Amino acid sequence: FAGYANRFLGENVCEAVIDGGPRQPNTEHFVRAESLFTRALTLAGAQNNTALSNAALAGRAQVRAWQNRWTDAVADAVLVPATFRHNAVYSVNTTRENLDLATQTINRREVTVFNTVWVADRDVRVPYDTVRTATGGFQTGQDGTTRFFRQRKYITLGDPVALARGSDMLLRRAVAALRGNDVAAAR
Repeated sequence: FAGYANRFLGENVCEAVIDGGPRQPNTEHFVRAESLFTRALTLAGAQNNTALSNAALAGRAQVRAWQNRWTDAVADAVLVPATFRHNAVYSVNTTRENLDLATQTINRREVTVFNTVWVADRDVRVPYDTVRTATGGFQTGQDGTTRFFRQRKYITLGDPVALARGSDMLLRRAVAALRGNDVAAAR
């Protein structure tokens, strides 16, 4: 979990500050994540835990790709089965266990898909609804201006969210092949 937390931080923050230390580039989170995934892989091997091994390999492949270390990323990605999926698990048991994204994007209109590449290309991986007002106009988001297109991928407070998938590992392998101008391997 610490590896995935650092991966997310590397992807989403501009700078890293670790334990009150100096500002560092956000890429420091990828370095930390790789170390943590390597440690998890060692622990998983000692426990003969295949699911944990795959989660560690997939996470490490993700951060190695972020570090532009495609050969290393592919070396990990090739070991992850295409059917593998590692989820962040949410539940409707208590509010602490809820997937708040569903609330923010379904009920409260905090986040919209409007004006994104997913809408422009009608990407099937990002299902969404065009929400209309009672008079037929476009519903707006919380700011009262931006059109609200409601995502439909995570619609309940208990929907799982994939942190890593085998299909993502296939994509990383294809990207690495394309970066090496090997279109046949990418296919």
